[in-house]
Amino acid sequence: MSLYLLLPILAVIVLFANLGRLKSLGFPLAVFGLIVAAVLAGFQIGLDHRLLRGMAEFDTFASAFSLLVIVLTILVVLLLGSPSGRTEVPRAEKAALVIFSLTGAVMLTSYTNLVMLFLGIEILSIPVYVLVGTRKSDVKGNEAALKYFLNGSFATGILLFGIGLIYAGTGQFSLGGILLWTQANSSGIHPLFHLGLLFILFGLAFKVSAAPFHFWTPDVYEGAPTAVTAYMSTVVKIAAFAAFFRLLYRAFPMAAESWLWIIGLLAVLTLLVGNLGALAQGGFKRLMAYSGISHAGYLLIALLATGSMAMGTLWLYTAAYAAATMIAFVAWARIEEGGEGDAIAAFAGLRSRSPFLAFGLALAMLSLVGVPPLGGFFGKLFVFANAVGQGKIALVVFAVVMSAIGMVYYLRPLIQAWFNEPRVMAKLPLRAAELAVVGFCMLVLVGLAAAPAWVLGAF
Repeated sequence: MSLYLLLPILAVIVLFANLGRLKSLGFPLAVFGLIVAAVLAGFQIGLDHRLLRGMAEFDTFASAFSLLVIVLTILVVLLLGSPSGRTEVPRAEKAALVIFSLTGAVMLTSYTNLVMLFLGIEILSIPVYVLVGTRKSDVKGNEAALKYFLNGSFATGILLFGIGLIYAGTGQFSLGGILLWTQANSSGIHPLFHLGLLFILFGLAFKVSAAPFHFWTPDVYEGAPTAVTAYMSTVVKIAAFAAFFRLLYRAFPMAAESWLWIIGLLAVLTLLVGNLGALAQGGFKRLMAYSGISHAGYLLIALLATGSMAMGTLWLYTAAYAAATMIAFVAWARIEEGGEGDAIAAFAGLRSRSPFLAFGLALAMLSLVGVPPLGGFFGKLFVFANAVGQGKIALVVFAVVMSAIGMVYYLRPLIQAWFNEPRVMAKLPLRAAELAVVGFCMLVLVGLAAAPAWVLGAF
């Protein structure tokens, strides 16, 4: 069974189970179904097959990124089911919404047609608009949901307008057809084609929180439930970057002169805004929002590099980033549940309240910085190496300087956790789901560092 069928059917079953007498089975069924989907995606790696008359294709790239977003979704669903993830919406309904959104994420990793790109973004986004507002009595949550919906609607309109202009210029929606058209008309491409490409890039830049399309990110991350914020900062961002990569290298490699400088400029602005903005934050979720913006800048640099290692490098970086980010949000959800405020100072004394969680937070923050020998270090290493190989030396030097700035704000939670005395003396034990998520992500960070060559060779 294709993931295109399995995931929406699973979401509907979970949703209707919650409406009937089988409410207790809805959530376990969601977790079990997602595990089946992850196994299916894993078995598809190395196999190529087309769906929907060629509008989608599960090649190695699509299967590997589908596996990554499905595994991350399993972790998010586990968090939604824990007490720290409670809202006024039943957990099975939230799980169903997440699975519906995951269907769009899988579409973004495997599309070969611009119509599928549009549908994937909409299916990915609409359930998240609802999830952001699931704390119905929370003013910040309602504000975040409205901001995300309005900004997302404008971005989708821009993307759709760009798709229309591309079709007007080429007569093609398929990525392969656009590539063939650009190869045949490389000397006489109409300006509307370039304008359409620009609009599509801007629409996708919104989804990955690239500057100057990042303004929604801090407020939405802060107002959303922490488990939903974890989903947005990992699954949504990774799916959007996978879509970015497929678009640029499946449809527009012959028009690289039109988009290379745009991606480079977006990378510089995003790194600058993300890292400098994070320095000024006092709340942890807003700090992580700007952290996500800065990492979007590093991933934009990854889009500039071609060659045999480009896909593997993108997967390695996103996997390491997602694992570290997930640990950070689990730690914050546990702190937040105690009602200790939203300031970074709430981490004070975490080493004595929960040594395992403090150790996991240390691995996460150091990996996000890029400290060896963690997975985040190898992600940045290969991104920078590929960019240097493409002659982007000045851009890499700038990115390294931004990484050094990142050390300042990533160490702030660690200083609070390891060197400051706790404001609350009560222990902070992890529940089974939280322990599983943190333990798994720690293994991922160490595993990626132990075998980066294996990951790159898989592509």
